Parts: sequence; structure tokens; C-alpha cells
Amino acid sequence: MDSCCLLQVGHHTERLCPLTVTDCEYSAIGCTIKFQRRDSQAHIDAFKDNHLHLACKKLVDIVNDNPRPSSDDNSP
Repeated sequence: MDSCCLLQVGHHTERLCPLTVTDCEYSAIGCTIKFQRRDSQAHIDAFKDNHLHLACKKLVDIVNDNPRPSSDDNSP
């Protein structure tokens, strides 16, 4: 098999193959479920409440880690 075919197989496996196991697109905010790419939409539909909860929790964590300065704060 020449290098061109190997690149095509690699691209197919990494980006297109419905059988490739992949992370949830919400993994950055805490979803740890992995599934075959072909099951992605079913996962998104089934776990939308969980994903919303994770997103809200992440937002609260960001706000708590970066409090706004009070109006009494005269520092630059």
C-alpha cells in the first residue's frame, strides 16, 4: 500500500469512519462518555440535559474563579 492510500485510510479513520470510537463533543466541559461516531447524534439527544448541567456548572466555575472587581476597588 503506498503512502497516499495510507494517508487516506488515516483520514477516514480519524475524521469520517462511523465505527471509530470518539469522545463526546462536550468532553471539554466534563462529559466522559465515548461512543462510535455513528452514535453521536443519539448520545447528544439522550444526554442533552446532562450536557446543559455540565455547561452551567462550568460557567459557574469560571465566574467563581474570575470574580468581577468591586466598584470600590481603585486599583488599575
